[in-house]
Amino acid sequence: MLTSKVFLLRNHSRQETSSVLCWITQKRSLVSKPQVAEKHSYFTPLPHEDLALQFKHRLAGRKYLPGSKGESFPEFLAPARKGFPYALRADPVSHVSVEKWGQLCREQLDRAIPEYNAVLFRNLPLFEAGDFAKFTSSLGYKPTSYEGGTGNRYLAEGETEVYLSTSDPPDFNIELHNEMACSPVYPKKVTFLRFKFY
Repeated sequence: MLTSKVFLLRNHSRQETSSVLCWITQKRSLVSKPQVAEKHSYFTPLPHEDLALQFKHRLAGRKYLPGSKGESFPEFLAPARKGFPYALRADPVSHVSVEKWGQLCREQLDRAIPEYNAVLFRNLPLFEAGDFAKFTSSLGYKPTSYEGGTGNRYLAEGETEVYLSTSDPPDFNIELHNEMACSPVYPKKVTFLRFKFY
């Protein structure tokens, strides 16, 4: 059974300074849960205050965003709240390989996914698509292809299992969706890595 898929996100904004990996399951829960992580030797839990957006992202009236002209549409993207997203910062450690980071993150995912459904990792030493490929392979989940997908997905240069999230211009939106929901074979888990492009 196919269980996971990976994407590179192109960051067209120059507002964010660090790479971010986000692990998302297809099952979503919007219930706020207390963040009860404990300090680990490789990770530090991030409080929701540290996840504050650097500026307000307008949603209402946004071009190409269906429904955004409706009266009840939210004006701005909601900020992080207590318990969501569940976030961990990788502590700076020089002797840990990309593959070992994948194994360490898998331990955190196994503990956190059943309760939180999504985990945000920050400060991982992933700098290119090849690092991301090694990292996701080390998570130990079986990858899936994009065969049967309906979006314009392209493999990252030199990679066989890492796709670019989109090739659309930055003013287009990626709508909320379940990955490959149109297919009888869809991933249970999806990983994203966000790079800053200059």
